[in-house]
Amino acid sequence: MKTLFVRFSRLMMTVILVGSWPVIRHATALDQAVDQETHMRYTVRPGDTLWHISQKFYNTPAAWPDIWSLNPHIKNPHRLNPGDRLDIMRETQQDMLTEEAATVVPPPTIESQPDRADKFYRYPGIDRVGFIRGEPVSAEGTVVMLRDDPDVPKDMLSQGDMIYVKSASGMPLPAGNRYVTYRILDPVKVSQTNEPAGYPHYLTGLATILESKGDMSLARIDKSFRPIKVNDLMMPYTPKSEQIPIIQAASQMAGHILYSEEQGSIFAAGATVFIDKGREDGIQPGQHYALYEEDELNQSRLSYDYGEILVLSAEATTATALITRTDRTVRGFAGFRSPSSEMMLRTDLR
Repeated sequence: MKTLFVRFSRLMMTVILVGSWPVIRHATALDQAVDQETHMRYTVRPGDTLWHISQKFYNTPAAWPDIWSLNPHIKNPHRLNPGDRLDIMRETQQDMLTEEAATVVPPPTIESQPDRADKFYRYPGIDRVGFIRGEPVSAEGTVVMLRDDPDVPKDMLSQGDMIYVKSASGMPLPAGNRYVTYRILDPVKVSQTNEPAGYPHYLTGLATILESKGDMSLARIDKSFRPIKVNDLMMPYTPKSEQIPIIQAASQMAGHILYSEEQGSIFAAGATVFIDKGREDGIQPGQHYALYEEDELNQSRLSYDYGEILVLSAEATTATALITRTDRTVRGFAGFRSPSSEMMLRTDLR
């Protein structure tokens, strides 16, 4: 599986390689993952955006919040100045797909992994994955203002900023507790039936409570997945594992993509999307499903696969998935189904 990490041979003209130290480990024939710690800096050129830089380094524009979070000196992610120096990577890297669970070094996490899983998909952005739920999550707090400039509203708060938070219950939020900042978007409807699918929860970052007095708290933004805004809500943070065990897909499953998490109408590989099936339908994290289209040809109905999605998280009737591969642009309400050995099927004969 294609990794998101940098192919150094293609980037020598634009990247200054500060250091690379391979980590020696025992490997089996089934375990081909190689860990390495890489420190890199990139100099911004005229016309550059985080979106394009993410595409250049990670083969997907969706990783731009990771680059922004590594560079707190960039206050506005939509404005880069030529000559700015960006840190691109600071963490130990590993291929996205590793085999043989006994040889995988798991990240720190409170989640347990299935004992017999033999494949994992590593998704470092798992904490920023949002979801659709029938009823909105009850917030425990609300971002009310930036501490350093209380008289000037700030539309985009970022990593390292100090913020004031108002408790929803009126009770102090415990110091040391970590929260996810998020906002509730307009409810989504299923296109074919016009029935409500639920409320998208758009996650924007992580913050830690430093001090509380009554219903007001001082918090530090630890990480910003997207621009954090005043009036964003807060719910308790539960750590998630980056290692997603690959499991068998549900048989005879078919559904549709509701829309992209970033509210786009068209999207490609690397985008996270919401689908109209969930746990009650047999959807579970770690399942792969095929993207497909149908055509009319010579009075026959043909359907053919053109991509693949991986389920990242599942709610009762919806789920969030990652587009891992696609041969074309994906549009809202695209179909997905259980994988098959046949890429093309006669649906009028089934």
